[in-house]
Amino acid sequence: MNAEQKEMGINALNDDCLMHIIQYLPIVDRVRIERVCKRWLAISLDSWYNFNSLNFENKCWGFRDPATLTKVNRRIFKKVLNRCGKFLISVEFLDSNGRLGPHILKSVASFCPNVQHLDASDLEVSPCSLRALAEKCHKLVFFAVGNCTDKCDCELSSLFANNRELKRLCVESNFEVTGECLKGLNSHSIESIIFTSCPWITLDNFHVVRGYRNLKQLVLEDYLDFYEDIMKDISSCSKSLRYLSLSVGDSYVNSLIHISKLRNLYSLDLSFNFSVKDELLVSVGANCKLLKQVDISYCNAVTNTGLASIVSLPKLESLFVESLNNIDDEVFHAMPALRQMDCSFCMNLRDAGLVRLIEASENVEYLYLNRCENVSNELLEAAIRTTKKRENQVVLKLHLSNTNVRLDKASDTSPFLRVVPMIIVTDEFGLSESVSAPHTKWDFYLL
Repeated sequence: MNAEQKEMGINALNDDCLMHIIQYLPIVDRVRIERVCKRWLAISLDSWYNFNSLNFENKCWGFRDPATLTKVNRRIFKKVLNRCGKFLISVEFLDSNGRLGPHILKSVASFCPNVQHLDASDLEVSPCSLRALAEKCHKLVFFAVGNCTDKCDCELSSLFANNRELKRLCVESNFEVTGECLKGLNSHSIESIIFTSCPWITLDNFHVVRGYRNLKQLVLEDYLDFYEDIMKDISSCSKSLRYLSLSVGDSYVNSLIHISKLRNLYSLDLSFNFSVKDELLVSVGANCKLLKQVDISYCNAVTNTGLASIVSLPKLESLFVESLNNIDDEVFHAMPALRQMDCSFCMNLRDAGLVRLIEASENVEYLYLNRCENVSNELLEAAIRTTKKRENQVVLKLHLSNTNVRLDKASDTSPFLRVVPMIIVTDEFGLSESVSAPHTKWDFYLL
């Protein structure tokens, strides 16, 4: 068959068939097809109607060399938005580059009036671009923003006031926002607020939280300002709040006790808080019986007394206790709901308690014991013996890098046990370290 016959063959397809084929192509190929002929140009332009999501993954763009994606600038981005902007529901600038400039959200405002999910956390944006969003985009459900070039609370407040269905707000590494913008949020729609590395947040602005009756998730991390009343504000959301992550200072240990009023919590992250002590954990264990996920890693004041209360939670599925040097294995016992636990860098852990945990907790899938130097083959043998009897066929993945376990000394194997291999990580100086595969915490964005 010659080239002319092939061309006649593809052109024999009607417009609907061609459009259906084009819809499976990435951005680069869609644009290239426009140059074939006038008919294909018209069909290609019409095919964008179901292109609802734009991001900075090469799968979306389709460059032969993924590095080419870093060359996408504002001019190219605007040309793409001109084709698909009115159809876009989601726009994510994750892993984008600085070529787009601080005013790129103006283009989003101009071309994407129907956008609902906008993630600009990797951008530095200008207040005037936020103002343009506030004027033209009124359907936002999720909005994430990074740093701003100047003060931006007024513009963010207008944006929130004009988006009455906004449910999820994320502000990351922003050195201009103070939190005054929270007053613009619709107290009935907002479900998730995440502020991380925003050092100039004035938490006095968080009094408005008392009116958020549907708030399910709150993340406040890396702050200079924190005081007792904010915990009273947070505890006022006790009926709705499900996910809480806090980073506070040593001076506010007494205020944290209000966390125990949040009886409907599913997830609590207090990692890296030196203010967390046994008294708080005992109170949380006694009152927050719905907790499924707890992270108290690097809370160095915690001892077996506090940890015992958390371990006893009836629904606990995920427990993170990295680098707790004042605990040992005596606190561990049967945890029926437990699926994953990270005890890495807990130097006082030994085999006995961990064996007891594995034998009595048949749903455990992930156990991280990296750099627990007192763990030996006694644990490995118990894991082999116990998992072989598992009727639920759940595979236990043991992470045992830098322990005294010697795999070549194992007496047997089990189809339901996997010892995760070590990964060699090389830093910028060419130094290597053996670590096991990283684990993944729960996703705070999934409500």
